[in-house]
Amino acid sequence: MLWLPAISPVFKRLRAVCNNHLFSARGLDATRAMREEKVRELVGCLRDRHAGQVVNVGVVMLSGMFNLMSNVLFSEDVIDLKSDDAQELERLLNDAIEEITKPNLSDLFSLLSKLDLQGHGRNFALYIKKLYDFFDRVISRRQSAGGEKNVDYLGVLLQLHSEDQFSLQTIKSFILDLFVAGTSTTALTVEWTLAELLRHPAVMSKVRGELQEVLGSKEHPDESDMDKLPYLRTVVMEIMRLHPPAPLMMPHLAMADGAEVGGFPVPKGTKVIVNVWAIMRDPASWEQPEAFMPERFLGTGLDFRGVDARAFVPFGAGRRQCPGMPVATRSVMLILASLLHAFEWSLPYGMQPCDVDVRDRFGTSLNMVTPLKAVPTPVWH
Repeated sequence: MLWLPAISPVFKRLRAVCNNHLFSARGLDATRAMREEKVRELVGCLRDRHAGQVVNVGVVMLSGMFNLMSNVLFSEDVIDLKSDDAQELERLLNDAIEEITKPNLSDLFSLLSKLDLQGHGRNFALYIKKLYDFFDRVISRRQSAGGEKNVDYLGVLLQLHSEDQFSLQTIKSFILDLFVAGTSTTALTVEWTLAELLRHPAVMSKVRGELQEVLGSKEHPDESDMDKLPYLRTVVMEIMRLHPPAPLMMPHLAMADGAEVGGFPVPKGTKVIVNVWAIMRDPASWEQPEAFMPERFLGTGLDFRGVDARAFVPFGAGRRQCPGMPVATRSVMLILASLLHAFEWSLPYGMQPCDVDVRDRFGTSLNMVTPLKAVPTPVWH
């Protein structure tokens, strides 16, 4: 779906599935219990295995997101949170993402594209085949289960397959898109948020105060609590502005002549890549754009969709806006509320807030130059 043109009939059908089934209010409510269960398992893993220890936040969050997404997609865990060893799907996805982000001469010189001089195309195709083989086994297990009903995304897609709306190949490609788009970006957003909160103790204190006021002695927050946490929401919005997990939109194509960017004409057929990171740090739109200021969103009426699409576009805009925005925002809010309610977070011994490195490493995802390490100390309610 990521690579299909917006005018493609398959794109339109997949988009309709997202809007009407998977990411509709009804679809999100159907998978809500799965998300809450997996977030509680992540909290339990941190409490049982990492309490009081220095942890690599990004690694732990990514493992948790693998299981959250795999359960929403096809009701199976793909990561053993009690093991430090990378598992099959994690290795395959990491290898595929690493391959696609390597510098490629074919991207710079179109005449070389068919030669694949560096072998990136062959390697990437191999990883994709292995991923499809993995999803083939998942689908086979589901089909062997016969009439067993599941409320996950695969259940919806297989029902549509039985009605001749989608081929199994399309379903596998779609699941892969959802997996790639929904795991690393969410894990990165959580990592960036904790980094900025540890760097700004006053904001951390304010967020935890809001959580205490809303949740009290409640052990675990659930998604119904999220609308009662407006300050946490502004923190997440500011993180997505300052550190958008996907800094560049997917490539677009100019469909007609007449468009201009900065006074320069954009001819029909031009490939256009929109720099979301630059838009949301534009001093013409944002006061002190380099500063972490969650309060800038208070009382603005903005939400994650970006009412003013020219300035706040963490999920893109228009027909190609990320369809997974509703589940992504729910997941990020729930994970952060759970982590900040269950633990007192601190920096490793000897580090001060000003030592947190918030430089970013630009790529298909916006990673931290120095991965965040922090210490979770359990708080008992």
